[in-house]
Amino acid sequence: MFPTQKKESKTTQSFNLHKPWFTKGLAKSVKKKNMLFKCLLNNPNSSNEIAYKSYKNKLTHSLRVAKRLYYEKQIEKLKSNVEAT
Repeated sequence: MFPTQKKESKTTQSFNLHKPWFTKGLAKSVKKKNMLFKCLLNNPNSSNEIAYKSYKNKLTHSLRVAKRLYYEKQIEKLKSNVEAT
């Protein structure tokens, strides 16, 4: 009767609203990290812990790089306009 709509999760929506540097690829990575964490909670062993921690560290690095690059590009774009910076 009603058309079905795909709804984003609340975490993805809140990131997208306030963080323009947060891409769909990063959102997918966050979902994978959360899945690895759930696997770690359900089956706590050293291999799950290593997989989760290594992925979390890589994701944290990627998020920091994405944020830094976004703001560097914004500043570079507006460097001639002092009022906008």
